[in-house]
Amino acid sequence: MPRHLILSPVTLDQGISREKESLQTIAVAVGKISELIEDDAALLVLTKLLIDFLLEWEWDDESKNGLLNQIYGMLCNLFQKQDYYVKIDLSGVGEDKYERHPVTELMQSSQLWERWANEAGKLLSHHNMAVDDGVFCIGIPCEEDLADGEGRCNHQSYPRGSGFPIIGRDDLFETLDDAFLWDVNRQEYQRREIRIRHIERNYKLLGAEEIRSPGKTAGSHSKVKFPPGKGSWTLDLNHDPVLQKHLAELSRISGYPLHVMKYILIEGKKPEKKLRFVAK
Repeated sequence: MPRHLILSPVTLDQGISREKESLQTIAVAVGKISELIEDDAALLVLTKLLIDFLLEWEWDDESKNGLLNQIYGMLCNLFQKQDYYVKIDLSGVGEDKYERHPVTELMQSSQLWERWANEAGKLLSHHNMAVDDGVFCIGIPCEEDLADGEGRCNHQSYPRGSGFPIIGRDDLFETLDDAFLWDVNRQEYQRREIRIRHIERNYKLLGAEEIRSPGKTAGSHSKVKFPPGKGSWTLDLNHDPVLQKHLAELSRISGYPLHVMKYILIEGKKPEKKLRFVAK
């Protein structure tokens, strides 16, 4: 399942003077975020204020080779496609219900950082009311790490656990938890067995594209192929029911929690779901 991201003021505020190299980094990072969303690996979390940031842009782009226009166009594309984001209404959050979200030194280079920090603080307050301590369903993309993938993201820019984690290229599924509540009996389906026929019948519901059988002389392992970037999963035909350790790997690749994945495979349909952190 996709993980949820809130864009930082570094990405959203282009109304200040920036070097061309900085704009190139942001353009590449926004492109990477678009790829994650298109691959069903991520969704944006938007609020009215975050959308307003985009509408407030003012710049002179003649000296930047059109980079600001490029970034603006990519963000508009993300904000306009309803299946690319979830929108949270925070208008009812009182001043006494939240604390300002911590910011990094880089975020403070933005003129909008204080307004962003207040809005992110409201979102964090509602998130924490619905999610267990130490668990995060929303992350903040690190522009530099998304742009070059060299692990330059500073994860300790503010005290760990005090704000949404800063996410690099390889942190999405390791750091962020599933943001959905599923209408599935966890205990019941956690212990249910998965047979080979369940996989063969319903693998496409997990996002896989095909099963490649081993053939007569290629052994006893089929390959469940997922879209590019997600890889494949090996179905060992020697074990029916499928071994739990193999199912755990399939759960990781598909992005579904184990009990939800089992439900899908057994019942042949996806269960109802809702966001855990929707503000009231």
